[in-house]
Amino acid sequence: MSQQEEAIEGIGAWWESPEGNSIHGPQQYRLHGYAGSGKTTIARHFPEILDIPHGEDGLMYAAYTGRAAQVLTKKGCPAVTLHSLMYIPLAKGKAELRKLDAEIAELELAGDFSPNKAYRKLKMQRDKLADELNQPGFILNETDSPLNTVKLLVVDECSMVDEDMAADLLGFGCRLLILGDPGQLPPVGGPGAFDADPDYFLTELYRQEAGNPVVELATRARKGMPISPGKYGGSMAYKKLNPMKWADYDQVIVGKNATRERICRELRAGQGHRDWKPQEGDKIIVLENNRLLRVVNGAQYTACETRQAEEGWSVTVLAQDDEGIERELTCWAQPFADGLDGEKAVSREMDYHLRQTKVYATWGHAITCHKAQGGQWDDVLVMDESRVFRNDADRWLYTAITRAAQNVAIIRPA
Repeated sequence: MSQQEEAIEGIGAWWESPEGNSIHGPQQYRLHGYAGSGKTTIARHFPEILDIPHGEDGLMYAAYTGRAAQVLTKKGCPAVTLHSLMYIPLAKGKAELRKLDAEIAELELAGDFSPNKAYRKLKMQRDKLADELNQPGFILNETDSPLNTVKLLVVDECSMVDEDMAADLLGFGCRLLILGDPGQLPPVGGPGAFDADPDYFLTELYRQEAGNPVVELATRARKGMPISPGKYGGSMAYKKLNPMKWADYDQVIVGKNATRERICRELRAGQGHRDWKPQEGDKIIVLENNRLLRVVNGAQYTACETRQAEEGWSVTVLAQDDEGIERELTCWAQPFADGLDGEKAVSREMDYHLRQTKVYATWGHAITCHKAQGGQWDDVLVMDESRVFRNDADRWLYTAITRAAQNVAIIRPA
């Protein structure tokens, strides 16, 4: 029996058992595995394997970022973001508060009014929501979330889920099938809440992934094996690559912030973008969670136009997110105008509460491997600066390579 068949058998037994037979009891089963081990291929067949339909009253797929959700969808697992399932923005929360106020008033004005159980329940909902609205950020969507009805949620890229989000997720009570890759770098700030103690760990290459050039290169990186210059199917390892070719890739991934700044500057110049203000087609990446403004660390946007800009203060950009949704972002201007010095001016010299009044973001044409976690792009260019990370060098390169869904090019800068 193959590892994939053993994993399917274990998941089936967990699903059928009311008590659950996983390390973590009936609510969650953790399936971990390296790139190419078949996690996503197995996940695509969960509806048939477990005899459960896809949908809000059956099985759903989710990932931390919009881009990771898109990749899952392309692989046959129609996915949404965890945030969209679990939270609602303040504006929607205020509308819900008005609705509850109206329902309570209607009950109180009735001629036969009495503070019965239904009335007290409404009052408790109203008071709790009002209290939450006094706090900055998202509101947990306890009432209308699909997680109240879904029977099984499959969560990919579990290393991105921190303790707070995990507690919120587990609180809905639905069963969770959690997918992760222990070969990756841990996210900045520590390991994810679901990273440890897998119920099953896939190490063998799935037969359909054997010979996949990205998987082959990733496996060599994970094992610390040298990657010689040359062609690997549609992927390549180079000693050098003409900077004019960098823009052919969907994303450039680097190790050092100084490299990131330089490549962003050169790629923008190659597009004819010399002004500090974001222009159509410029990539933007968020550098810090901001629950009040509904952005998460690592989220990427593509600029459509700059609506308003004041150097040294703020820039408002109409931008499109990974899911094609347009929105306005009012960001601190310094990172765009002054590069790394501007980023430091915002992060180190500005009071946190003041900083949270605008989005802390910068250019995203090149990003660090840590910021790339949780996302995938079809074609990726990796500037191999893994040696900077010493003991984590192999994990760094493995993580960078596995951000490519189709093809990867690797360059080791001198």
